[in-house]
Amino acid sequence: MSWLRSWKTMLGLLVVFAAGVLFGVVGTVGAIKKEYRSRMDPTTWTPRTMTWIRDAGGLTTAQEDTIRPDVAAAVKKLTELKRSAEMERKGVLGEMFGEILPKLEPPQREKLIEAVKTAAAKEQGAAQGSGSH
Repeated sequence: MSWLRSWKTMLGLLVVFAAGVLFGVVGTVGAIKKEYRSRMDPTTWTPRTMTWIRDAGGLTTAQEDTIRPDVAAAVKKLTELKRSAEMERKGVLGEMFGEILPKLEPPQREKLIEAVKTAAAKEQGAAQGSGSH
């Protein structure tokens, strides 16, 4: 009977270990997604840049106040660049679909159009979620 008891113990330990790995992976992926969204949110760029410059350069409060408008102006340009790059990306994808859709059979075309609509809705939902800070 001792082999049965040790087998059950080993199985129990394996289940606990597997559960720990699963929860660890899920938690890590969630934390990475949250950090990524935060870093991609332009509203966080000026404060994070100011903190980095202050810490890296050992700035005084007066120096921070002096450079803050320059940092804000650069962040504004970066935000506009991000927006225009996103619009250009969507334009390139639109051109691609304009080229390939006529080359597909009608059922394939409909299936691809539906997949594009689903992906666009998912992307819009993610963008709204990260822009709510």
